[in-house]
Amino acid sequence: CQLQSIPRESLEYDHIRKVLRLDVGDEFRAGVINGKKGVASVREISAKEIVVELKLEAEDDQDLLPFTLLCGSARPPVTSRLLKDCTTQGVSEIFFVSSELSEKSYFSSTLWRDEKWRSLLVDGASQAATTRLPDVRRFYSVKKAVEDINAQYKFFLSLSGNSQGFGDIDVSGFEARVDRVCFAIGPERGWTESEERLFLDSGFLPLSLGTRIYRTETAVTAALNLLFLKFGYL
Repeated sequence: CQLQSIPRESLEYDHIRKVLRLDVGDEFRAGVINGKKGVASVREISAKEIVVELKLEAEDDQDLLPFTLLCGSARPPVTSRLLKDCTTQGVSEIFFVSSELSEKSYFSSTLWRDEKWRSLLVDGASQAATTRLPDVRRFYSVKKAVEDINAQYKFFLSLSGNSQGFGDIDVSGFEARVDRVCFAIGPERGWTESEERLFLDSGFLPLSLGTRIYRTETAVTAALNLLFLKFGYL
């Protein structure tokens, strides 16, 4: 057991007081980022801090899934939802790329400057009752992002007529503890023809969600769930 001080200006303080509405003596689930988890007991509450007693008993048994999401940079509110939701879903890598049709200012938003993005990962992990956080990176070109992808199964979402359905993916040689899966989805205005050619030349296969055009976060959630199901994680 160990005592931990949670300062008034932290998100955790507000969560304990305003969301969980805990008082002295109450317990809640707690953990250390990428480490053990267990329970915490509230020992003191003041206007400056909350003191809790941590009892971390076991390593987190919820491993991150071998999936990389490569996403064209989107509006900060959309990016915020993606960071949180993909962490909850267990994606192990989230890569954002400034593509040809991306708004260049998105990478200089306060979301990235003030590292607000990390608190969104913690929020998403808390929702899933896990301590595991994904690796988050940013790339300023699709070419550089593709070069850094280390996956045996690579797909990108496309509206072209040559795209295959998720049900057509061949997973006969997939090894869960060895192979990785990468899924790329464009920014709100999609990938350009030259970017799609780059994906094809790099071994990515085009996938389709049908003829409807979805919001970015809707398409990501739908596609990831279909891939999880296809590769045996649902």
